[in-house]
Amino acid sequence: MAALFPASWRLHYLNFLASVGLAFRDEKDERLFVESYVYSVVRATQIFLAVGGFAFLTYVQQDVLIDPENYHTANNIRIYYSTPLIGLCAVALFFDIIKKHIEYIIVADGFIILSAQAWIFSTLQSGYNYATVGFAIIFLAFSIAFITRVTFLAIIAALLLIGTIGGHIYAHNADPGWLVVNTIGTLTAILLGMVSAVIRERSARVQFMATRALGLSQARAAALLGSMLPGKIVERIQAGETGIADAFDEVSVVFADIAGFTSLSRRLSPTDLIRLLDNLFSRFDAATERCGMEKITTIGDAYMAVGGMSSKATTKELAINASRLALAIREEVIAMIAETDYPINVRVGVHIGPIVAGVVGERRPTFDCWGDTVRITTGLEGRAGSGCILISRDVAEALGNAAQIGAELRVVVKDIADPISACELYALQL
Repeated sequence: MAALFPASWRLHYLNFLASVGLAFRDEKDERLFVESYVYSVVRATQIFLAVGGFAFLTYVQQDVLIDPENYHTANNIRIYYSTPLIGLCAVALFFDIIKKHIEYIIVADGFIILSAQAWIFSTLQSGYNYATVGFAIIFLAFSIAFITRVTFLAIIAALLLIGTIGGHIYAHNADPGWLVVNTIGTLTAILLGMVSAVIRERSARVQFMATRALGLSQARAAALLGSMLPGKIVERIQAGETGIADAFDEVSVVFADIAGFTSLSRRLSPTDLIRLLDNLFSRFDAATERCGMEKITTIGDAYMAVGGMSSKATTKELAINASRLALAIREEVIAMIAETDYPINVRVGVHIGPIVAGVVGERRPTFDCWGDTVRITTGLEGRAGSGCILISRDVAEALGNAAQIGAELRVVVKDIADPISACELYALQL
């Protein structure tokens, strides 16, 4: 239908509708609104079509009262013209391809009923004396029962005026003066029905935008929460769970720290410093996701990730994923050094073992991990040289021949009774 009119006309018309709250300038917003406002009531529309068709059929009693001798033609119009076509409209809405054009079906139904009513009035003796009653009831029923945009209801209103005035002139079976009376009555019905429809649609559009804004706000909040907490933890929080704490028998932990960052931070402006960390940690985040790990936290220039909390994995799989991440972190730092020439490097520790994890805080919830496994991992990172990755013996044994490692050494970790056996990881051979 839009293609029938010049683009400039359509633009002016759209701007006018938008200015009175009856359209959205954004096509996507308009499409989504129509889906929620019109397409969601297909079943109700079918019911109203069926009920309306039956009610229109029963009005044969009105025809009898108006013209007891010649009502048979009117009765045939109701039975053989309007009723089957209205039923066809209702049945058509069972097909998905037709549902997308439900407003055109409603307009078609309006044409069927109004043309049938005009035809009936033209066959009855002095039939158009009663036009106001019939046409007004039909239009008010349409404006109340059918959910459609005002622009489509306006088409039915135009058909109503044509049926009233044109039919009056064509039939020429009304007493003098009734054309004016019927026109005034019809315009009154149109005014009441259109005002009601405008108020309803404007309210629906305001509610639609408010609901959409709320949905976008909730999505942004969920995305922000998801950037701070693991996905499954976010789901549990959104489900209303509180006091979240879990024990894991075996996970892999990776802890990385940027060597030389403290001295560099004294030279860089705050903006450049944050830009550096954001760029670096964003690369770490992508590597973490690729390696099947989960980011837990960043503390200053330190980065911590854990694997095996959200899905089951064998010890070897945990070791491989953690080692891949450690190597990827080192590669990202090397790439950053090449790009910026900053005098930085990275130290990484990797260990496997049990942890306790949970959410602490209400106003600013934080997900964190605790236990000897975390202490050992941070201890290994602290002992690693610049640009080195230290893995515990548990990780080395799980990797087996898949890893190129250095000589074993003993690492003393604070609050851990016995020294930890560790070695440097050079590469993986998978």
